[in-house]
Amino acid sequence: MNYRTNTHQKQKPGLLTGLLGASSILVVSTLMSAQQPGGAGSGDGDHGDNPVVGSLPIEVDTELDAMFGEDSHVGVISTGDPILAVVGGAELEGSILDAYGSPNGRVNRFGEFTILGLQHTGTVLLNRNDCRTEKLSLKHWFPEEYLGGSLTMVSNLGTFSSLIGEGAAGLPLKFLATSPAPIVDALITARGAGTMGGTTTVHVVIVGEVVTVNYLP
Repeated sequence: MNYRTNTHQKQKPGLLTGLLGASSILVVSTLMSAQQPGGAGSGDGDHGDNPVVGSLPIEVDTELDAMFGEDSHVGVISTGDPILAVVGGAELEGSILDAYGSPNGRVNRFGEFTILGLQHTGTVLLNRNDCRTEKLSLKHWFPEEYLGGSLTMVSNLGTFSSLIGEGAAGLPLKFLATSPAPIVDALITARGAGTMGGTTTVHVVIVGEVVTVNYLP
């Protein structure tokens, strides 16, 4: 996977594993499910047809290709909010076990979409093996106010940080999914440059073969 930022690894704090233990993971995941209608436990696995993925209403957004696709950086992007996206091939929907949250999610085309984006609070459940094999990736697009800010991940696998550069930043989904740990908990925080910069949080929780991605813009 190609990253647009340079990442530096630091030694994890000694108390990190305890702070991010299994109990906190289950509590956070349960709270997220309780807050969002149509959570993972309430569905029957049927993704439905566009404009619904899982139980998340979605809309087509042609700018997603300019943000995350092969033509990224091409054309003018009018969206002023940060967007988190799951990026894959034409069979991306088959890798999404469920999706729910605040409407609307975004896709780049009707039918066989290749990008699913979250602008508002939402959750996406993914197959861990698809993340291991890079069948899909996780990327975060930032508007201008975030450029020059920081992207930090605190996890039970270590602590990492990088600067936010122009374009979409690739998040270390493969790194997390390939860990031999049966439970992985990673909190990724983006902070814009300066005192007026915005903040977003991506909480990735892996239990067994299920990857839960919670987005809190």
